[in-house]
Amino acid sequence: MATPASPEPRRYRGAVIGAGGIARQSHLPALRDSAALRGRVEVVALVDSAADVPPVDAIPLLGRRDQLRDLAPLDFIDICTPTASHLELTLWGLEQGYHVVCEKPVALTRGEADRIAAAARTSGRIVMPCHQYRHNPVWMQIKQWLASGAIGRWHLAEFSVHRTMADPGRVARGTPWRGTSEAGRGGVLLDHGTVALRISRPAGHDVFHVGRAGA
Repeated sequence: MATPASPEPRRYRGAVIGAGGIARQSHLPALRDSAALRGRVEVVALVDSAADVPPVDAIPLLGRRDQLRDLAPLDFIDICTPTASHLELTLWGLEQGYHVVCEKPVALTRGEADRIAAAARTSGRIVMPCHQYRHNPVWMQIKQWLASGAIGRWHLAEFSVHRTMADPGRVARGTPWRGTSEAGRGGVLLDHGTVALRISRPAGHDVFHVGRAGA
């Protein structure tokens, strides 16, 4: 007896917002070259309003985000811009009906997070922070030790990782955006602190603190 063929997996169309270092070094290669994503995701545009953005092979470069409407239907946007623009771009993407992937930190206050959550519920779309450090082998090992009781009762743990070079972003000259309060909204401390500073209360422990210092 014949059985129906398995449906073809859905292919998602999306655009990357911001053409700086994190987009070129991490997001675009992952979206375009990963074996797991290559057949499921299509990057249809790269959006950056700067006048001197180098092109990316085979991806249309748009100067304005509203031009994405001409490429509809679009399923998601991937925000790779400086911190100060994350909230506004996330809310804009949800208003357009897009799912949103956003570099960390997505929100800097509880009020901002509440606004995003409300907008996501209203639009019926998902907002996903790009926060891969939860899968870092170091943090996973610590979690395992805590679960097994191997560490014992403790109050404070500190880890410091010093980078040899901070990513200057797309701008080769001048002050990197992470070094300005206007674009970075807190600079490297906030930008990188979100990936590794965690304060929680695991069972049987008072404080869990992991710190990571960026040069």
